Amino acid sequence: MRAPAVPPAPVAASIRGNLKSRKDPLINASWQVQNSTLVANGETITDCSFSGKFTNEVNKSQGFSDINSAIGLYDMKGKWYGIPFSADSITITNLNTPVLAGKFLADFPLKQINSILGNETFYFSQGTAHVNLLYKAPYFSKDQSQRYINGNVQVKNASMNYLPRNLPFKNVQARLDFCGQDLFLRDINVQSGGSSLQMDGSIKNFLNLFYTDPRKMLLDWHIASPQVNLGQFMSFMGRRKSSKPSTGNINRFSRQLDRMLNEASVQMQMKLNKVIYKKFVAQNVRSNLTLKQQGISINNVSLSHAGGTLIMNGNIDQTGKINMVKLNTSIRDANIQQLFYAFNNFGQKTLNEKNLRGTFNADCKVSGSMRDNGDMVPRSVRGTVDFTLKNGALINFEPMEKIGNFAFPNRDFSNITLKTLSNTFTLEGNTVTIPPMQIESSVLNIFLQGIYGFSQGTDISMQIPLRNPKKDEFIFDDAEKQQRSKRGIVINLHAFDGEDGKVKIKLGKDKKTE
Repeated sequence: MRAPAVPPAPVAASIRGNLKSRKDPLINASWQVQNSTLVANGETITDCSFSGKFTNEVNKSQGFSDINSAIGLYDMKGKWYGIPFSADSITITNLNTPVLAGKFLADFPLKQINSILGNETFYFSQGTAHVNLLYKAPYFSKDQSQRYINGNVQVKNASMNYLPRNLPFKNVQARLDFCGQDLFLRDINVQSGGSSLQMDGSIKNFLNLFYTDPRKMLLDWHIASPQVNLGQFMSFMGRRKSSKPSTGNINRFSRQLDRMLNEASVQMQMKLNKVIYKKFVAQNVRSNLTLKQQGISINNVSLSHAGGTLIMNGNIDQTGKINMVKLNTSIRDANIQQLFYAFNNFGQKTLNEKNLRGTFNADCKVSGSMRDNGDMVPRSVRGTVDFTLKNGALINFEPMEKIGNFAFPNRDFSNITLKTLSNTFTLEGNTVTIPPMQIESSVLNIFLQGIYGFSQGTDISMQIPLRNPKKDEFIFDDAEKQQRSKRGIVINLHAFDGEDGKVKIKLGKDKKTE
């Protein structure tokens, strides 16, 4: 099979010097290339036209040598993997350790870079890019000498999918500013689902670390948004999906980009006006998150929710098959009804948001396992909840109504108001351990302790004086009120799991209390 014909290229050259001596002569050459294919250093440029020059005397005082040689390419136009570009000048200097420098311009549809990215990191379905870059770097890719880029890349009206997280974005506007070794990401606007984000970021020493050690790279993000639906970003709760290994020169850049996105750390400072996740709605969210290979660090996340404030610190470990979560949360002045509604009654069915009223304060230290979709693994939560409930009330709470119907038919157990209530509960998977505590209410005083099971395991002992608390409501001495509360007849009740799965209550002490 015959090779395709190569268009002739006009060439002129001059050699001056004594060819018999061991010293190199002065060599100058020039040439013209029109509509040809250029193959250099493993890259192929098609439809290529340019003029070229060579000299081995760049500096008149340093003799004729490879170190003092240079190749110049001027007014180049061509296509790199179908992407049209132009370069007014490209130089390759010092042929012992060659360095390439040039200014490149390009305008093209973003779809054209999908083949370059190898369908491993980003896939673009629409949008345009404008490139204006001054580039200086070692000619050979294995040379680890420093690289420099100055200029920018402007992205307009892009739609793309971040493949490792299967995360789609649309209406993407962005400007990438290269300043020597550093990269600045400016005026980035993206939409995903019901979320819109405005972002600015920077990566210091980007070019050096991109090729040498992406693990040391830190992307400093500043993110703002009027509204974010966290459901769109729950893929970040799981481990990043690794791309399939690819071969060939075309995907060399893609493999390096994928490695960078997998190994680099991300520091995110966020200011979000509104955040939605299922039933949970928060305002004025301020957070500092760090994303690393090992997981996510949560630093001083603050938000307004249920009329109060939440402050959260902790981390999500993503190194195992299941994400391990540790959180320290402070809740202040939250409406307990809204809180229970937002968190789906914390996984239990006996007490729900319809039964509760009051202002809730708590300090929670918990750990557990979380699936990639953000749901907690059942019976995995461990920790403590130190809480205070003010101005509390129980509305139509069935277990208390059973007590009322059983022992106090003349008192209103459908609307029970509570005095300030405090305790520290211990969470152990499926159960809550309740230390001895007193509940002062409008219908009776209850002294209780034991274990409450979300699905099973309930075993609670209660002592209930029959004395009506309303008789003591005008006594303001706490010690005297405590003494009066236990006067008269005291009945003992035992709450436990019934065969139908519902909590049953019977007279008498349980064996542990006895």
